[in-house]
Amino acid sequence: MKKGYILKAYSYSPGYSDMRGAYHYLRLAQNKEGEWRIISEDREYYNAPTVITEYEVSKEDVLEFENFILTKHVVSLSKRLKSKRFITDYSPWSISIDLENTKNKKVEYYTIPQYNVYTPMDYKKIEKLKELFNALQGKVISEKVEKND
Repeated sequence: MKKGYILKAYSYSPGYSDMRGAYHYLRLAQNKEGEWRIISEDREYYNAPTVITEYEVSKEDVLEFENFILTKHVVSLSKRLKSKRFITDYSPWSISIDLENTKNKKVEYYTIPQYNVYTPMDYKKIEKLKELFNALQGKVISEKVEKND
């Protein structure tokens, strides 16, 4: 990845069986005050309440995470060929990365889906990315439960 990009957001949805209507999603982004936060949304089954948790994230940790994404050319994984694999009744994991080009201020969007063809080195990079992302979660700032009808 060329210099001149900054991380705007990162989203991760882990792979899970969704036969019962489960939903799991995490998003790293800045709030209105410019503070980095991770918002987690979890629902165990259809009609179950959705638990929305907000986590504190340190700016220094985000810079380290951004540096990994940029220096290890993580977004190049979005260009891998699609796999012929497919599992029904399963939501595959996916990663989305939003980067802003600092020259023209345009945001570029990259998706790294589970069903692409990755090399063993690619998988190591993906696992390191997931590990770094999980380490970003600081203390819980808020948690709310939303009913689903």
